[in-house]
Amino acid sequence: NGTDGEDISRIVEAVTLCRDLINTPSNDMGPAELEAAARKLADQHGATIAVTGGEALEKNFPLIHAVGMGSTRAPRLIDIGWGAPTDPKITLVGKGVCFDTGGLDIKPESAMLNMKKDMGGAATALALAHMIIAGRLNVRLNGHAHAFHDTRHSLSREEVRDLRRFLEQAGVDPVRDHPL
Repeated sequence: NGTDGEDISRIVEAVTLCRDLINTPSNDMGPAELEAAARKLADQHGATIAVTGGEALEKNFPLIHAVGMGSTRAPRLIDIGWGAPTDPKITLVGKGVCFDTGGLDIKPESAMLNMKKDMGGAATALALAHMIIAGRLNVRLNGHAHAFHDTRHSLSREEVRDLRRFLEQAGVDPVRDHPL
């Protein structure tokens, strides 16, 4: 009938992984738990995994560090790699805000119940990585997920300075390129 049972199984496994990561309450799904899920996926498929945190994250990825440093649950950047170096490269990037306090309180109280879903991008990237690797696609996969709790209400003067420096290095003029 043209239905491939193995393909269907991979899709169901990926959808289930994504759903379970997103629906896990944020007190049980912080940056460390998201990293553990990524490690489990990498181990299952023989993929490489590298996690950047601490001083290396602060130095090399200052914006991820700046957003997540207000939490007692340390932020991190999770990288998964798989495939032959000669295969076409694809990169998946997923935002993993495991919990967001709502920033400047612009969200209504009822919206706080959905803040755990801010990590859906990272969950989707992991699910897609599972489908790609389990399907043995002829690609070189590079998956990035940043994981942090956003407990900040405002940026400090130093963080604003770091943000400006980052934008300047990227050649972005916030006024010219993103007028309000």
